[in-house]
Formats: sequence, structure tokens, C-alpha cells
Amino acid sequence: MSMSGKMERDLCWHELASKCADKYINMVNRNFDIGPLALTRLSRVQPGDDNLIREAINEMKARTGHDPWDKNLDSVSDVDLVKFFR
Repeated sequence: MSMSGKMERDLCWHELASKCADKYINMVNRNFDIGPLALTRLSRVQPGDDNLIREAINEMKARTGHDPWDKNLDSVSDVDLVKFFR
């Protein structure tokens, strides 16, 4: 794969992670849901990569000031989040 192809693919994945964060923030702003249950509702737009899911969750936390794991981050630190959200 060419360097520009890899960069383009990485950009698409990061955009997907950001889109996932946007949807979570929309739910929070509408007082629809927050925390782990909200994360499961986003399974259709979750990036298919554990690191990118974690990136999206970190973006959610940074943008909302709320930990989506509701202080349970240690419980999922060694869990494959791709499988977790399926």
C-alpha cells in the first residue's frame, strides 16, 4: 500500500472515530443516554479497530467532561472492544 493510501485509510478511520464521538455527544446533549449503555447503542458506528474505539471514547470524554465508562475503565483495559461491542 502506498504511503498516501495508508494516510487516506487512517484519515477515514479517524473520521469514523470522530463520527462515533459526535453521536455519543448528541445523545448526551439530548439527555438520551450516557455511560456504558450509550456506548453499546453506538455499536453500528464503532470503528472496527480496538485502538480507534478507545480513541473515540477518549474524544467523548474530552468533549463532554464525562467518562463514558462511568469510572469502569480499569474493567475494560484488557478487553478487545471490537468484540465487546458486537
